Amino acid sequence: MTRPTIFHAALLSLCLCGSLLAQTEPSAANASAEPVTEIAPAGQPLPLAVPAAPPLSVDEVLAVPEELRQLVNKKVVQLARHPTARLEKLVEFMFSPTGLGLTYDDTTRTVAQTFADRKGNCLSFTLLFLEMARSTGLTADMQESEKVLLSFSDTDTLVYTGHVSASIKINGRRQEIQFDPNNPILRGSVDIITKARSVAHYYNNRGAELMVAGHLDEADAHFAQAIELDPRMVQAHSNRGVLHMRLKDPYAAEYHFKAALAIDPKRISVLSNLVSLYRSQGRSQEEALTAERLADVEEGDPYHHFVHGLQLESRGEFEPALEHYRAAAKLDRKQPLYQLGMARAYEGLGREDMARHHAERAQALSRRKSSTSFAIQMMRGGRQ
Repeated sequence: MTRPTIFHAALLSLCLCGSLLAQTEPSAANASAEPVTEIAPAGQPLPLAVPAAPPLSVDEVLAVPEELRQLVNKKVVQLARHPTARLEKLVEFMFSPTGLGLTYDDTTRTVAQTFADRKGNCLSFTLLFLEMARSTGLTADMQESEKVLLSFSDTDTLVYTGHVSASIKINGRRQEIQFDPNNPILRGSVDIITKARSVAHYYNNRGAELMVAGHLDEADAHFAQAIELDPRMVQAHSNRGVLHMRLKDPYAAEYHFKAALAIDPKRISVLSNLVSLYRSQGRSQEEALTAERLADVEEGDPYHHFVHGLQLESRGEFEPALEHYRAAAKLDRKQPLYQLGMARAYEGLGREDMARHHAERAQALSRRKSSTSFAIQMMRGGRQ
């Protein structure tokens, strides 16, 4: 029986194509000296060969080359008059060999760079798609969910992170367009975000890429640009804190982590980073208080319990896994995956009656929550 590997990426923003620098879920118990970097796309390696460069302007990030405008007009607008048909043509144009033939890699690019290189990560694809969609007259926005459990399509890996996708509004109804090559199996609330925040994700991603490549001044300039566009972008504030930890400037790091927590007091990744910072400085009282605060937040987070349940189950520790699944189900009684986790744990404990009960409960909930039916089938697939 194959069980998934679980990683935690402190919130991203877009699709998941970036990376993570901490490969365990941050917690009060295991907050490590390695801080968690927050980007949009996580779980895959950040590109290392990133040349140092100052931030581009917003207009440069979103500029649509004239050649691309003409191609979109010829291959999309002239061939499809109805908005729904136009949307289908546009997606086909992006990936078909007779269109752009885009391929995936890990680097965050501008709209023009993605067009020129014919490749990019899911944030790059989403930005490109949104600008092309708007040029055809479609109402297009970026949408964001800050809590996503992602299944990588080519491995047994799960990543707990944030997520972004495109949203198209046609006749008053919205349709989601995903450019993530992986499968979101759990997702929290989804919100339409401003164009400024959409571009802020670009600067935050580029900052993370530059930081990993060692270009710290340029990285800081990108994080600053992200914050200027959206002062409430928690992940950019947090990443500046991580950057200053690398610069051995703990007081600046603390300032940026606290700025992030002023916006979102319950952000697990930021609290974990702050615990690590206090620990590295020997500030034991502040470490203990922040760790206690982190533990309280984790206790009320069903995703946290679910991810820990999966980790414990993967090691054959079914009793503690069951406790975490049970806690998740108590916090969210409508999520079938938590019931399925309980079923698997009970089966591991030899409690077939209880396993059957919770499997039936998961099945009943999945009928009401069709968006997770694939997730249930995916997780059952490892039990052959």
